[in-house]
Amino acid sequence: MITVPPKILFINQSTGYLTIDLVNTFAASGKYEKIALIAGTISEKSRLNPQVKISHIKPYKKKTLLQRKMSWIIGTIQSLFLV
Repeated sequence: MITVPPKILFINQSTGYLTIDLVNTFAASGKYEKIALIAGTISEKSRLNPQVKISHIKPYKKKTLLQRKMSWIIGTIQSLFLV
């Protein structure tokens, strides 16, 4: 039987400390062949494990209701194409 090494993908339009800690924990576990993060903004990019592959999407904008909806819709479409 052929076993496929597990891979994991995280998607977060506005990545903060919690997401970075979570991604780093999975990277440090050594159980995954590839770990990827799709993010709009990364607040603590320097703390992110170098093993993690990063792809960027449109950052989430909170200013107005229209900007929230448009940034979410565009980010969702970009994520679907990346996945």
